[in-house]
Amino acid sequence: MGFATGLHTSGVLPDRLARLDGLLDWVGLDIKAPFNRYGAVTGLDGSGVRAKASLDHLAERGTPHEIRVTVWPDLIGPAEIIEIADQASSRSCQDFVLQECRHPYTGKALGGQVFSDAVLLEELKARFPGFKVRRA
Repeated sequence: MGFATGLHTSGVLPDRLARLDGLLDWVGLDIKAPFNRYGAVTGLDGSGVRAKASLDHLAERGTPHEIRVTVWPDLIGPAEIIEIADQASSRSCQDFVLQECRHPYTGKALGGQVFSDAVLLEELKARFPGFKVRRA
């Protein structure tokens, strides 16, 4: 029918993502933390292995994708963002998004240091042609 297809995913099922080869025009991939520290965010040791496999698959296939990092200020700061950006740019990622989260009980936007760090934001803008900030 000519419709473009997209997928929003956390990348926890890289084998299923691979089965969609040739069917997707775009993927939005949520990266929670640097791959070696995923467990601090997800509560599951080694959970970054699958997200890394999904990102590697997208990069190898050349599937257009956007890396999104939803920043929980107590867990993700500027150093972690740089590490995630390094992981994304080493795989030729063009679109990188920082997303502000909301507190799960109050709904209040949490922001944090990442969103007010002008040096960090300028570095990301220079590294990724499709860099964006999405405020809650």
